[in-house]
Amino acid sequence: MQPLKQSTATEVTIGPAVAVGDGFTPVTTLTVAGADDEGLIKHNATTSSALAGTLAAFTIAVDGYYHLDLSTGETDTLGRLTIVIQDDSLILPLRHEFVVLPANVFDSLYGADLLQVHVAEMTNDIITAAAIAANAIGASELATNAIGAAQIAANAIEAGKINANALDGKGDWNTGKTGYTAAPTAASITTAAFAAGAINAAALATDMLTAAKIEAGAIGSSEAPNLDAAVSTRATPAQVNTQVVDVMTVDTIAELSQAIPAVTPTIVTALMLMYMAMRDRLDVDKLTNTKEVYNDAGTMIAKKVTSDDGDVYSEAKMIAGT
Repeated sequence: MQPLKQSTATEVTIGPAVAVGDGFTPVTTLTVAGADDEGLIKHNATTSSALAGTLAAFTIAVDGYYHLDLSTGETDTLGRLTIVIQDDSLILPLRHEFVVLPANVFDSLYGADLLQVHVAEMTNDIITAAAIAANAIGASELATNAIGAAQIAANAIEAGKINANALDGKGDWNTGKTGYTAAPTAASITTAAFAAGAINAAALATDMLTAAKIEAGAIGSSEAPNLDAAVSTRATPAQVNTQVVDVMTVDTIAELSQAIPAVTPTIVTALMLMYMAMRDRLDVDKLTNTKEVYNDAGTMIAKKVTSDDGDVYSEAKMIAGT
């Protein structure tokens, strides 16, 4: 199948148009208006549409081939697109298969655009404490003063967030006092002093915790037993982009071997089958009534049994080559 860009006017090659009498003499007088039957069948459509464009024959060295203009309306539906032109008194039937791709996919394959790769499919809770190894976030990952007063919203920590008696014995906390007789110590604030859920996302202001707010060495192995260095090795958007560009412009895929094409193939397999059908040898054998796809070495990898009762030209499902 030849790829087309969705909702984009383009010009495709139609042919070869050969004489119905001998099956090989090029015909240079074919027109859309003059054909007995012509039409365009979109993906999953049950009816065809008349071709809006005109045929313009190549004038140099390629008799029997034509340019056909397709409008934005004719390429607006994603998926398969079939063009059929028949004129029983002039040519053998012409049938061409195309595949309409989203603009981003087409431009990333044949232009300067890049495939859109997002993390929209990442579900909630996919990153949990169990998924982060011990020591993943240490002093070297957090800047001095990363968490300061400016990073905590007003009333972020209030009475409702602290368990009753949580501060008992931790200094003079008498009601109405503006100062305290004892300053908090390292031992005075512990996990047991805070109620479950006392400090959560809703209680913290946006960007409250930054690298500059966390003192060097403040979070060590004892403070972050569920973190490890793997966090620092997560791919950045630029690294993901580099890998995608590398896949699209450097990596290659191998030809398909002789086999029945799968009903649900991988993208790589599907693309290679289309590419081989367009690039390598493709025979339509009238003796065996088969359409045959070959690899670069000339081995038939797959074929279709064809039939034509004069009214309907049909191609069976593809089977393994012989």
